[in-house]
Amino acid sequence: MGSVARAINIADLKAIARTKVPRIVFDFVEGGVEDEIGLTTNSTAFSKFRFLPKYCVDTTVTDQGVSIFGKTFSRPFGISPTGMNSLYRFGADLALAKVAREEDIAFTLSSASNASLEEAAGVAAKNLWFQIYGARNRDIAKDLVRRAVDSGVTTLFYSVGPIQKLA
Repeated sequence: MGSVARAINIADLKAIARTKVPRIVFDFVEGGVEDEIGLTTNSTAFSKFRFLPKYCVDTTVTDQGVSIFGKTFSRPFGISPTGMNSLYRFGADLALAKVAREEDIAFTLSSASNASLEEAAGVAAKNLWFQIYGARNRDIAKDLVRRAVDSGVTTLFYSVGPIQKLA
């Protein structure tokens, strides 16, 4: 295949990416954590649903607006946090922040982002949310939260990993 213009579905895009992107980057984007059980579970769950198109329906005036965490957005979805976006496109986090602002959707910046909170806030403005990971050193988390608040972020996502049983 080789050309994005010839792709007709996600599987085609995945096949193209596998040949065009360095393997470490492809594996990072395509893979899931640990043994990928969550990835398989999610794929299986989503495969049970299909969109049912409606025909002969006037769609000239639609409103997908929704209020999420006290802010109204143009659509009921946003851009999820992904770390290391600039591995596969220079400036990707800021490009995503710009699209979120222009389309009035939420953009959640990962704390594993290549862009700083302050840079993203300058681009995404009121559409910026922030994801932080639990850290053993609480001063790191406190500093990230302070920077987020100082940048105008009103919504935080706190991500934690599996609890490891200590021997």
